[in-house]
Amino acid sequence: MRYEIQSADCWDDFVEAVSLAWGGIDHSAEVHERYAEVFEPKRSLLVRAGHDVCATMAVYSLEMSVAGGFQPVVGLGWIAVSPAHRRQGLMRALIRQTLEDLHNSNQEPVAALNTTEAAIYGRFSFGVASRVARLTIPRDSRALEGYLCDAALRVRIDEPQACQGEIAEI
Repeated sequence: MRYEIQSADCWDDFVEAVSLAWGGIDHSAEVHERYAEVFEPKRSLLVRAGHDVCATMAVYSLEMSVAGGFQPVVGLGWIAVSPAHRRQGLMRALIRQTLEDLHNSNQEPVAALNTTEAAIYGRFSFGVASRVARLTIPRDSRALEGYLCDAALRVRIDEPQACQGEIAEI
């Protein structure tokens, strides 16, 4: 099969391929419009086999706060490979092309990647920069009422490695 890397024409090119690769994304008009507004088709890449989009990678022009001010940084996201085209080196080809283009252009000295599977990208020199946990408990929630009757109980935040094997039971 012959694959061709090319610039994306528009956000619409990404939607079907990403949805198939990730098992679905929100296709509502509001969400679609929000992503289309920030999408940079001239910088973003996709891989085609004939007319089919097989892999995608969005590239965004961003700024990062560093000591002394802001510096340009490229943001990578929406990296997806269709299940029918995996294990063909398509993700590697997209990342390599993007990093080579960045190196040759001298525009952004840093590439940042937002992903849910950080372990995949270590081979490209990306690493975990931060961990995020967001908890939302409605104020009127009574779901835990009666379970937390001990005033000595406190929330504890540990490194994930310190908690391995621990299961909290209520």
